[in-house]
Amino acid sequence: MHPDEQRQDIAARIKTILTDMVGEAPQSEEARLIKDLGFDSLDLIDLAMRLEEEFSIAIPDEVWDDTGDKSIRDLHDLVSARLTERTPA
Repeated sequence: MHPDEQRQDIAARIKTILTDMVGEAPQSEEARLIKDLGFDSLDLIDLAMRLEEEFSIAIPDEVWDDTGDKSIRDLHDLVSARLTERTPA
């Protein structure tokens, strides 16, 4: 898959998950999970599990602890990095 297509695919799949969780599509990639979308710690756990299942990746718990309130763009970067790590060069 071309990198631009992969980026669009990841973004669309994350948007679908978030829309399912909050009931409406996020308006910006800069939207913050806690501040803007109203996530709490249980929502973050649910999101992590959904991302792991959707993309067949593992997300260590410390990812959620290190920077606090993540943006949707941060999620995209996280998923992209995890997919790159598991894909042989």
